[in-house]
Amino acid sequence: MMETFKSTLRRRIVLGAIYCSCACLLLALCVNPTVMRSTELRNGGGATIVYFAGLAANQHIPSFILGEITGVGLVMLAYILRCWLALRDETRLKKLYIAQKDERTALILDKAGGTALSVVIFGLALGAAAAGLFSEIAFFALNAAMLFALLVKAGFKLFYGKTL
Repeated sequence: MMETFKSTLRRRIVLGAIYCSCACLLLALCVNPTVMRSTELRNGGGATIVYFAGLAANQHIPSFILGEITGVGLVMLAYILRCWLALRDETRLKKLYIAQKDERTALILDKAGGTALSVVIFGLALGAAAAGLFSEIAFFALNAAMLFALLVKAGFKLFYGKTL
C-alpha cells in the first residue's frame, strides 16, 4: 500500500518537474525581446499595443500571463518539495498518506467542488456580460468557457447520479 503511494508521489514529482520545465521555457520565450515588443500608436490617444508572440495584445495581458505562470510554478515547486521530503522521511510519508486518503477530507473537497464550479460559472457569466461592452471576442470566449463548465457539471451530475 505504501509502495504504491510512493510510486504515486514519484510520478507527481516527475509531472511537476515537467510542468516547471515548460513554464521556465515559456518564461524565457516571453522575456525574449524578439517575442515581446511594444509599439506606440499616435493616432487616437497614443495607445500602446504589445505584440506578444506575434499577436497584438493589450499591454497588460503579457504581464498577467507571466505572473500567472510564475505563481503556478512556485506553487508547483512547493508541492514537489513536499512530496520529495515525504519520500525521504517515513513519518512525513505517513502524514501525507493519511491527509490524502482521509474520507472526511475527500467528502469536504467533493462538496466544496460542486459549489466552487457554480461560483465559477456565475463569475464567467458576469465576466462575459462585462466583456460584451468592450470586445466581441472576449464576450464569445467567456461564453464558450461558461458553456463548457456547464456541460462538465451536467456530465458529472449525470455520471455520479447513475453510479452512486
